[in-house]
Amino acid sequence: MSRGGTELKLAFALVLFGAGGCNALLGNGYGVDDSESSLLDGGGGGDALVEGGNGDDGGVGPDGSMTGDGSVLDANVDGGGCLNGVCPTLVMTVVGPQRLALSTKGVYWASLTSFGRVNLDGSNPLAPKPILGPIAMGTKRGIAVDPAETAVYVTMPASDKAALKCVPDLSSCSTSFIGNQGAASDIAFDATRVYVSIYDEGASNTGEIWHTALDGTNAAPNGMMTDQVIDLQVIGANMFFRTPTAIKSAGLTTAPVSAVNVAAEVPLAFVVSNNNVIYATAKQLHGCVLALPTACQPNVITLTKADVSAMTADSTRIYWVERVAGTVHRCDIANCQNTDQLVATGQASPNDIVVDGTSIYWANYGDAQGTGGSIMKLPK
Repeated sequence: MSRGGTELKLAFALVLFGAGGCNALLGNGYGVDDSESSLLDGGGGGDALVEGGNGDDGGVGPDGSMTGDGSVLDANVDGGGCLNGVCPTLVMTVVGPQRLALSTKGVYWASLTSFGRVNLDGSNPLAPKPILGPIAMGTKRGIAVDPAETAVYVTMPASDKAALKCVPDLSSCSTSFIGNQGAASDIAFDATRVYVSIYDEGASNTGEIWHTALDGTNAAPNGMMTDQVIDLQVIGANMFFRTPTAIKSAGLTTAPVSAVNVAAEVPLAFVVSNNNVIYATAKQLHGCVLALPTACQPNVITLTKADVSAMTADSTRIYWVERVAGTVHRCDIANCQNTDQLVATGQASPNDIVVDGTSIYWANYGDAQGTGGSIMKLPK
């Protein structure tokens, strides 16, 4: 296209759209229409006089709204990174969420002082339910729910009340579900029992893991003492947990062994999937194939821009969040370094992440007081 033609078309856009046309010219910051190779709009491959962004409606903003004015706000400038042109949507505004749990119907969240539920599409949010009891330094409030949503479990670190068992709508809970003194840090369960990790049971730097029947009866420790337990995962006949210096494995009622030789590294987060254990250290992800009871020998599988604050996995991919960087990432378990992908940026201190068959969900803590916290969603 000639210079004169470009100037004429730009002038026509300004006359037709006025101030809205100015925003359309800025759009999402790309500044070049891919189909015209001219400075026509802020999007790629569309009508400059209609778009103003990367899509017919000018794009999707971080609040999930869709508008057609081509303004800078909804043309992916403030929406963060958008995977395949699809930006994260807001599921629910929450003050300082720490951990998430998914059923097939809803998202459950837990914070320092409360927990709650919202449908997967963001509808029908329940009023936050208060929780008593402190959180141990360096841990988060644990929460778990079964896929069918028959019961919800949440840690409540207070004397003799290590965990709660609640009905799905949170209208009633058992407040002395597991008896123990100490700061509960995480919770998991299988078909028959619930497992609660204790960060510090009262002795110096000593933790343990309790287990109980699903109805809360016959609570007992699993026969071992360990250093402080930060988070916990139960898979088949084994549990895996992270301490300040190690990632360990144990039978469901037996003493632990080292799952990974982490050397002098400090594990920041971990996940186990398809017999692979992946964990994060300072700006690195490591992985190895489990061969219990022998500890596996990890390799660095990719580098990260900032320290990882939480991670999860499905059968083929790892997903993680970097709180200080405000970013969300994923990669293939089998080839992480070459498939490392940034899927969202501009997030407000993301500190937990979960996935189901179709979507990625993460918790944004917000500022130091939890203000601006949220639960976000992005299609896989």
